[in-house]
Amino acid sequence: MRLLPLLDSEGRLQDGTEVGARVHALCEKIPRDAETTKGVLLVVLRRTCALVEKDNGKKLAMRAFLNAGGLRPLGTWLERADKERSDDFVRLLLDALSDLPVTARLVKASDVGKIVKRLKKDRKESGDEGMDAAYKGLMQNWYEKANKGDDEEEKKLVALEAQARKATEKKKRSAKKSFWLMPAATPKRSNPSSRTSWTMLRMRMIWMRMLKLRQSLHRKITWKRPR
Repeated sequence: MRLLPLLDSEGRLQDGTEVGARVHALCEKIPRDAETTKGVLLVVLRRTCALVEKDNGKKLAMRAFLNAGGLRPLGTWLERADKERSDDFVRLLLDALSDLPVTARLVKASDVGKIVKRLKKDRKESGDEGMDAAYKGLMQNWYEKANKGDDEEEKKLVALEAQARKATEKKKRSAKKSFWLMPAATPKRSNPSSRTSWTMLRMRMIWMRMLKLRQSLHRKITWKRPR
């Protein structure tokens, strides 16, 4: 899976819940030592988060990324980078985590909050005041978001996600319906002697469609055995 097909023309994630889930799957597959690739993905996430408040499509993408468990791989990256004392990458991770539209539920479910607290404590004990302040800034940012208490905004987002799911399901049903209604493709005959072969091929295609339709109807109907 590649990142480029998931981006728009401005280097942000495309709109929609499907994109967010695919980005989470991509995070899980990135090799441990691919710090450059991780850095590019973090920049893309930050650029997308910059439009979350204005663009519902970006908001849905980021919500899907977080609901799929997007905080877990970021927490793993942070733990490894801090252990290796890669401070530049740690700061980039902290900035990205600070920009994400997280909630208290998501932070608790991912255990990232515990990781951040532990790493902050280690930096403080080692006398690294700069990184200690960076971790503290992230914790304060999350605390403010978790205590926002904007229930109305949460309800709007849930309704928006439900609307997006219905639109996706409707699109899939429409595509499936159009498949059955479209005429069977008949290749251009180059030789009159092959007319019989093309007729047999067309009949086979029609038979396969009828068989699939029969199986589909069989799954929907519950037959009762006579007593």
